[in-house]
Amino acid sequence: MIFEKQRVIILGVRDTSNEHFNRAMEELVNLAGACDMDVVASFQQTSPSSTAAYIGAGKIDEVKNFCQDNDVNTVVTLHELSPSQLRNLDEALDLAVLDRTALILEIFARRAKSKEAKLQVEVAQLQYQLPRMIGSYTAYSRQAGSLGSVQSRGIGETKLELDRRRLERRIFELNQDLQLVGQQRQVQRRKRKKQGLFNVALVGYTNAGKSTLMNRFLSVSQNKTAEKEVFVKDQLFATLETSVRNIHIPPYPPFILSDTVGFVSDLPHPLIKAFRSTLEEAIEADLLLHVVDFSDPDHPVHIDTTRKTLHEIGAGSIPEILVLNKSDRISLNFTADGQDSIRISALTGAGIDGLIRRMFDYRFSGEVLDVLLPYDRMDLLFLVQQECMTLSSFEEDMGYRMSVKGPQHILTRLKEV
Repeated sequence: MIFEKQRVIILGVRDTSNEHFNRAMEELVNLAGACDMDVVASFQQTSPSSTAAYIGAGKIDEVKNFCQDNDVNTVVTLHELSPSQLRNLDEALDLAVLDRTALILEIFARRAKSKEAKLQVEVAQLQYQLPRMIGSYTAYSRQAGSLGSVQSRGIGETKLELDRRRLERRIFELNQDLQLVGQQRQVQRRKRKKQGLFNVALVGYTNAGKSTLMNRFLSVSQNKTAEKEVFVKDQLFATLETSVRNIHIPPYPPFILSDTVGFVSDLPHPLIKAFRSTLEEAIEADLLLHVVDFSDPDHPVHIDTTRKTLHEIGAGSIPEILVLNKSDRISLNFTADGQDSIRISALTGAGIDGLIRRMFDYRFSGEVLDVLLPYDRMDLLFLVQQECMTLSSFEEDMGYRMSVKGPQHILTRLKEV
């Protein structure tokens, strides 16, 4: 992988049916910037008749000459390359070649801090490298000779097979480690589930403001001193580790809030698979807050991308609130096309009160229940404090007279008193 500053060019093949090509190229430039690369220029061509080297011979010569004249040492392609395309383009240009998948994997590798994230990224990298290993051994002989009628294998083939087995063994070991970490995470989830708290997960496109929103909730929470703020930075994939916080904003009951890894168009499948245990925080949620950078003109595409990824991981049927973040950056007459949504600014705090009300509209039934809780049923009083919203409460001789809103199953239990 690449760690020092690189001068790169962006290379894309335009499919005439792809109306989002320019947007995809711009995003690729941003991804390269997130990897501390200096993007010198962009090249594109329409789909060639032969895709053996991703681009045609004429474009190869043009790109090669430009790179030699401008000290460019790396080429980044818009599409994921097959092993043969990667090898052929590398040989034709005599430069380092990264496709979009490898670039995203590199960003994840640099951002990973926790043990789990590092394991997940390494698994994804090795799964990506495994079918592409053969290109590293073209310098070795493929056939050393023969002994009688028995053909012996060459140095390159023997080393390739040995290294492939080594990678496969390493992937197996990493998956075993991830399974243990996943089991620990499941234990933590079960403990939280036993508490009966409302479970909310932040999801959305990368750099939409999920972590900023998490910190905004923490800033108005009663237990903010006990819960650490999460890392925030204006960059792609700043958050790889899932953060879980207990939030309590009276008069609403406490709830669990999870901040998950951001999505991106065509997120590499190895990453989705590797990060599945982390993304299960979204799968287990009662409600998703789908955070969108409303100031980005491409936000409708980002919404579709996030929903597609949620569907892939099995979270597509969970109720969601579309949270239109960064609305302080846009004009007031800019509409959201009639979608069920709420505008906020996680940075300024505008709209947060309305968002909390909307969240608990999903949690609570529409009923307001007046109930007298006897003094010998303090278990129910604790349940009300944990899961319901108390509108009024005063003490009588027989117990506590309360007016509450809450989940239907809790109200049903209270009616039986």
